[in-house]
Amino acid sequence: CSYFEHFVRPHLVDEETTSCCGLLAHIDLHAHANKTGIFMFGNYHVTESQRIQNALYPWILSKICPLFEFESCDFAAENMISMSEGKSRLGTGRVAIYKATNAINVYTLETHFQHSKSEHVRCELDQYTPKHWRYVGQSAMIAFLDMCGIPYANRSDRLPKSLSDCRSAVQLLLRRMDSAVSSGGGKKNKKKKGSGKKKTTATSSS
Repeated sequence: CSYFEHFVRPHLVDEETTSCCGLLAHIDLHAHANKTGIFMFGNYHVTESQRIQNALYPWILSKICPLFEFESCDFAAENMISMSEGKSRLGTGRVAIYKATNAINVYTLETHFQHSKSEHVRCELDQYTPKHWRYVGQSAMIAFLDMCGIPYANRSDRLPKSLSDCRSAVQLLLRRMDSAVSSGGGKKNKKKKGSGKKKTTATSSS
């Protein structure tokens, strides 16, 4: 029995409705060839409540696992339709599962062999090893408990005390990010001048 038939098909939404299904989350695990660090690609959502729910899980994961970088995550609409290695991202599992189920928490967890330059633990390791990836995987499972408000022992003290406090923190962060982009201070609006050289950017499938 395929993954799709066993886990996804039971949660497919009716074509006549736009309501969310009962699928809690879907995470596709990938190795990324170009972008360093450990991060997630997510899907774009219109309403603020959806965007908060979408960003909540990776934000929680970043608090539990210092190796994971929330600031490197990408939830842009462009990242759902752009081309990667000659193929549209509309065909990726992340986008296809979202369109088939309307589930909000659908991601690709990406990791490179090398840590990101911005990672605050970079001085402690030269590159990732299997033990680091296992740690990220374990943390990703634990993060679901916090996302669902399920209490457990040895909860990280880097997290707010309640799920509602976590949501409030994510809401404030997203509003600050939106404000920075709107004012021209966001990284998407920054342009380099004076180099005169054409920049070529390579991308990897997600």
